[in-house]
Amino acid sequence: MITSIGRLHYVVLQEKLNMRHHHNSLSLFSRIVPLVICTLSVSSVSQAQGQGIDGFYATTGNKIGFAYDMTAIVEVGIKGLWMQPDGRFAQTESGITGDFDAYCNEYPKNCGRYEISNGQYTSWKDSYPDDEPETESFTRQGDDLIIGEVSYKKIPPVSDLRLEGDYRMFGSSGTVHSFGQDGSYVRTFKDNVRTGSYKIDGYTVTFSFDDGETETEAFFMMENLPVMDSDWYEKLD
Repeated sequence: MITSIGRLHYVVLQEKLNMRHHHNSLSLFSRIVPLVICTLSVSSVSQAQGQGIDGFYATTGNKIGFAYDMTAIVEVGIKGLWMQPDGRFAQTESGITGDFDAYCNEYPKNCGRYEISNGQYTSWKDSYPDDEPETESFTRQGDDLIIGEVSYKKIPPVSDLRLEGDYRMFGSSGTVHSFGQDGSYVRTFKDNVRTGSYKIDGYTVTFSFDDGETETEAFFMMENLPVMDSDWYEKLD
C-alpha cells in the first residue's frame, strides 16, 4: 500500500527517471546528428565530383583542313570527351585506343577534372593549375550530354562489327577504304592499292595487310558512319 507521502516520493522519483532518460536521449541525439550531417556532406561531395558519368562521348563540327595539293578545304571535325565516374576527363580528337591512364600519361595537357553541381559543369586542366576553372551549364538528354551549347552523343563500344561498301573522308577526294562483310579490306589511293583484312573491336580497328604489315587506329561509329583516327567518313554511292 502506497501512502500519500510514499506516493509523492514515487512521483518525484519517476519524474527524475524521466528527466534522466530524456537527457540521455538528447545526449545520444547530439552525438548522432553531427555524424549524420558529416556523412551526408561527404556523400554529397563525392557525388558532385563524379555524378556517375562513364564512357566516351563525341560531337561534330567543321574545321579547316588541307587536301594533298595543299588546297584549303572545310572538313567535318570530331571532338571526343572521355569521362570517368571519379571526376576525371580527357579530350581527344582521335578517339580511344587504350587505357585512360596511359592516354593521360602520354597526353597530359588533354586531361583534367570536372565537377557537376546544380546544373553546372566545372572543369579544369591538371597541366594548367593557375588557370581559372571553366563553368558551363549542364544537362542530360537520355544517354547524351549537353555542356554549354555543345551536345555530346554517347558512343558505345562495338564488338566484331562488319561494314560493307566504299568510304572516303568527308570533303576529300583522296583515299578510298573498301570494307567487305567477310572481313576483307582494300585501301586505294590513286594507283596504289593495298589489300588485306580488318577487325573492329571496342574502339579500335586493326588492318592486317597481305604483305604482313598491321595498323591499329581509333574507331567508332557516329550517326551510322565510321570515324577513324579523328576523320569522319561518308559512304560512296
